[in-house]
Amino acid sequence: MEIAKAQQDSQLLFKHRVYAFTFDMMMIGITSKLVMLTYTSFLKNFFHQLRYQVQDSIATGLPVIHFSVLMTVFFSYFFLSLYTSEGKTLGKMVFGLRVYSKEKPELHLGLGESFRRTMGYLVCYATGLFLFALPMLRKDRRGLPDMFSSTEVVFEDFFNEHIMKGADKVSDREQIDLFDEAA
Repeated sequence: MEIAKAQQDSQLLFKHRVYAFTFDMMMIGITSKLVMLTYTSFLKNFFHQLRYQVQDSIATGLPVIHFSVLMTVFFSYFFLSLYTSEGKTLGKMVFGLRVYSKEKPELHLGLGESFRRTMGYLVCYATGLFLFALPMLRKDRRGLPDMFSSTEVVFEDFFNEHIMKGADKVSDREQIDLFDEAA
C-alpha cells in the first residue's frame, strides 16, 4: 500500500525516539533491578541456614542470573508492549510516538513484526549499544529494528492524520465472531 508522502520534522522525531528509548531502558533497568532484589531477598531469607560455601557459590552465580533476568525483561518488555499496545512502548506513549507496519498500516503490529523488531533491539543491545547509533548515520533515520521488521516510527498525530486517512479500517463485522451476541 502506498502511503502519501507527508513530511515530519525528522530531527524532532529522532529526538523523541531517543527520549522514548531512554525512558524504555530506564523501565527495563528498574524492572530488572526489582526482580533481582526480590531474588536476593529470597536467597537471604530462605537459605541463611546453608553452609557458607553453598551461600558463596550461589552469590558468585548472581551475575549470570542478573544477565538472564535482564535479557528476559528486555525481550519481554519490547515484544509484549509492541504486540499488545498498538506498536507503542511506555516511552513511545509518553512521547507520542507509534510503530506501524508499512505493509498493513491499518492493522496493529503482528506477532512476526513485533518479534523481528524486538530481535533488532536485542541485536543492537548485544553489540554494546553501538548499532543504536545507526539512525544518526542514515538519511532516512531508520534503525536496525525498523529494517528487521519493515516498520516505521512516526508521531501518533501524524499517523492518525496522514496514514490512517487513506487506509481502510477493519470493521467489527469483518472479524470472526466467537460468540453469538443474540444468545
